[in-house]
Amino acid sequence: PERIAFCRRLWGHETETVSPGGVEYALRLARPMALGANASILDLNAGLGGGARKIAKELGPRVTGMEADPDLAEAANLLSKTQRMSKTAPIAHYDPLALDLPERKFEGVLLRELLYRAPDRMRLLRDATQALKPRGHLVFTDFVLADGAARASTEAQQWLEREPETANPGVMEEYRPLLKALKMDVRVHSDETPEYIGHVLSAWSIFVDSLNSTDLTRDFVNCMMREAEFWLARMRALESGKLRLLRVHAMKKS
Repeated sequence: PERIAFCRRLWGHETETVSPGGVEYALRLARPMALGANASILDLNAGLGGGARKIAKELGPRVTGMEADPDLAEAANLLSKTQRMSKTAPIAHYDPLALDLPERKFEGVLLRELLYRAPDRMRLLRDATQALKPRGHLVFTDFVLADGAARASTEAQQWLEREPETANPGVMEEYRPLLKALKMDVRVHSDETPEYIGHVLSAWSIFVDSLNSTDLTRDFVNCMMREAEFWLARMRALESGKLRLLRVHAMKKS
């Protein structure tokens, strides 16, 4: 609970998100799907659900949110209930090791920074595409290595050591052939690293400016230092060019 509260403040409390870019970035990812009120989107890394609720409110489709962290999932679903969005943006917990998605159910699937830390990212990618209806949209962002040699770099190793879960990122160009084999038509394959870095730097700057003496309790400072160390390692890897943030938008062939 303490970390959830801290991350909400860091990334924008009013947006109900715990990741850089907030709900506006989630909206930007979903908007090109061009899905209306009769469509359904699956969000497999819903976090606190702010992005899912924003997409449902602004664009119209029903967004089924799923979150692997049980604390986040519980808090997210409570927020959806409080806002009377249990039907349009429900959030549920799932076990990544026992994920079983229905086939051909959704017009869109959204994966945000999830594949690199999935127990089996190839299986997750396959399951996500199978959950799509024909002509459905798969949109994902993910941390990837610039090339095969990047994993051995000091920056990448320090980042991997700081990740709270076992991370096994792929290489930037490996997703094109993988998606082609899954009968997906890749429309966007974009390096989003500069924009992501901008989101992180802006949020931390605003957060630091907002601090006052009453904030600086021992628990708060300890939480802040843990987050700062984590984000410093990630930012160094991104700024070195060894780690990149990839955005992909693909459509399932008929």
